[in-house]
Amino acid sequence: SDTIQTRTGARELLDAPILATICHERKNRTIKSMFKRSNRQVHVYAPTTSFSYAEQISAVCTHLENEAAARNKKIFLITGVGESEGKSTVSANVAAALALKGHKVALVDCDLRKPAMNSFFDKVYTSPLPLNRMLALPYAAERVRQCMVLNEELGLYMLFPVNGDLRSTELLSGSTLEPLLQQLRVFDFVIVDSPPMGMFPDAEIIAEIVDASMLVVRQDYTPACDINDAADTLRKTKARFLGCVLNDMDSGPLTSYGYGYGYGYGYGDKSGRKKN
Repeated sequence: SDTIQTRTGARELLDAPILATICHERKNRTIKSMFKRSNRQVHVYAPTTSFSYAEQISAVCTHLENEAAARNKKIFLITGVGESEGKSTVSANVAAALALKGHKVALVDCDLRKPAMNSFFDKVYTSPLPLNRMLALPYAAERVRQCMVLNEELGLYMLFPVNGDLRSTELLSGSTLEPLLQQLRVFDFVIVDSPPMGMFPDAEIIAEIVDASMLVVRQDYTPACDINDAADTLRKTKARFLGCVLNDMDSGPLTSYGYGYGYGYGYGDKSGRKKN
C-alpha cells in the first residue's frame, strides 16, 4: 500500500490539508546522552532541541491559534491512525510550546490504554486522583481540580492517567468526560491525546465532544487509504477536522529510526512494518 514519503506525495495521496511538516529530530545530541541513551523523548523546550524542530512545532501552534481567533475553538484532539506515529509526542510538545508562549493550556491524556504523557514529562504528575479514576466517578468540579496538576516549569496544566486502564472506551463514553472538557474552557487551549484510531473507537468518541481534530501521519508508515478513511471518519464527527501533520519526516534516504515510539497494545501496526 502507498505510504506517505514526501510532502508532495502527501498532497497527492491524502484527501486532507497538510497543516505542517515535522522533520526527524535526533534525540541524543550530546556525547553524554549518546552514551547514557537515557533521553527517549524529544522535548521542544530542551536546550539541545534544534531550532528547526521548535519552529515546526510552532507552525502547528499557529494553526491552533488561528482556529481559536477565527472560530473560537479551544479544545483540540490530536490523534493518529496507527501506533508509533508520534501523536503523543506532537500533542505534548504543542501543549508545552503554547504554554511557553504565555497561553493558559491544559493537556489531557485520554490514551487511557497506554498512557504516555506522565513518562514524557519525567513523571512529575502526582495527583491522588488520576484521570482514569476520575472518569469512573460522577462528574464534580472539585474532582477536576483534584485531578489537575500544574507543571510549574512550563506553566502547563496536566490531567493524566498513570497506569493503563482496559475500561478506556467505557470511561471515555461515560457521563464525566464531556462536562470535564466543558469546565476546561476557562483555558485558552485544551490539547487532548487519544489511542490510535485504527485500533480503537476511543478517538471517535472524543471527536464528538471536542472543537477540532487533526491527524499525525508518520513518514512511510501508514497506508494512505487508511489515513483517508480516518480523515473521513473525523469529518463525520461534531469536531471540525483541520487536516494532517506530517511527522518524523526525513529529507534523506528513508530509514527506520524514529523516536522510539511504541504503545505495546499487543497488535502489529497497520502498515505491516516491523516496529522499532
